[in-house]
Amino acid sequence: MEISSTLSTQYTTQNNVSKKKDINKTFEIPKEKPTPEKEEKVFESKFLNYLGKDALAGFSEEKQKLYETILSDDKITMDEIKDLDYNDTKTFLDFVYKRKISDYDEKNMPMVHKESRVGHIYSASNYTSDEVFNEAFAATLRDPNLSEEDRDTLWTEMQMNFTQMLGNEKMQVSRIAGATSDISLILGEERPKMKGQVFFEKVFTMLSNYIDKPDIHPDLKEYSIKLQTLYKSIEDNYKEIEERNKNTTVNNNNPYFNMEYRER
Repeated sequence: MEISSTLSTQYTTQNNVSKKKDINKTFEIPKEKPTPEKEEKVFESKFLNYLGKDALAGFSEEKQKLYETILSDDKITMDEIKDLDYNDTKTFLDFVYKRKISDYDEKNMPMVHKESRVGHIYSASNYTSDEVFNEAFAATLRDPNLSEEDRDTLWTEMQMNFTQMLGNEKMQVSRIAGATSDISLILGEERPKMKGQVFFEKVFTMLSNYIDKPDIHPDLKEYSIKLQTLYKSIEDNYKEIEERNKNTTVNNNNPYFNMEYRER
């Protein structure tokens, strides 16, 4: 009898322990699984990856997508920026090329290559301290009707003639254009301080003197007339942009301009 009682007690005890374990198991709160860290965005562009996941954070969502697409192969072509206006083009190219080399590891920073025409347009947008002249120059170089030969002629002669007009002042063209590197450091105070109209007056006078020489070589005369025409296209753009800016200023100062509601 004692044996039976002992076995019964052991069975009851084990059964209670088993039930307790089952109860504990039933109401056991599952441990929360660790949330995996959000993966950093990786661009196709080596240049953007170098700058980091927030490289394009300063732009609108629309512009971010566009610029990411353009830079996907770390190259910039005219076809890719053809729909960007002057300001957007300058802002985008400044973002890519206007960087202080001291802030980056020049040896490891990936390069973004550009077509020569893109380089000319970007350099033109930083050519002088006269922003109207810069925009007019860039607009002329961007003209799809301008042949590659005329564009190269205008670019080459502009460098030489501007230096002549400036006298002893040094032109920063090679540095601005990034001739030896796509990582260009452009300092505003280094840009030539000459108003566009002053340049036009001087260069047209110089060309007229060449053309009017009785003993001028026919080829040189023809070339000078062609150059005169190319500079005239810049001057026309200059006047058009000045007029546009003038009208914009007048409208912005008008209290009735862009009013949400008007009296009817």
